[in-house]
Amino acid sequence: NLTYLYLDNNKISHKGMEYFSKCDFLKNLTVLWLSNNNISHKGMEYFSKCDFLKNLTVLCLCSNNISDKGMEYFSKCDFLKNITELHLDNNKISDKGMEFFSKCDFLKNLDILKLY
Repeated sequence: NLTYLYLDNNKISHKGMEYFSKCDFLKNLTVLWLSNNNISHKGMEYFSKCDFLKNLTVLCLCSNNISDKGMEYFSKCDFLKNITELHLDNNKISDKGMEFFSKCDFLKNLDILKLY
């Protein structure tokens, strides 16, 4: 049963995230790194449907193209309640995106947050 998945430095876009959102066999993942890809708000829309990721504790989405709209989708990911470490740095998140982030009350267990 796969618990760690590193998909960094690829060219994963919204289409790849659409396929990823159907991978419910990844239900045991605790660590997921998707840094340095091409994930946009469309990709985050698919990610927000990945409720099989309820066991994730570490999530890295840094160095993508996640915008404020992407953060709106992220704010709907209440299945991420076990996240303790989150990396969102080097994206396209502005004040509006942070407003959506502030509504992520499911991130109660967060110990490490990287936004710079």
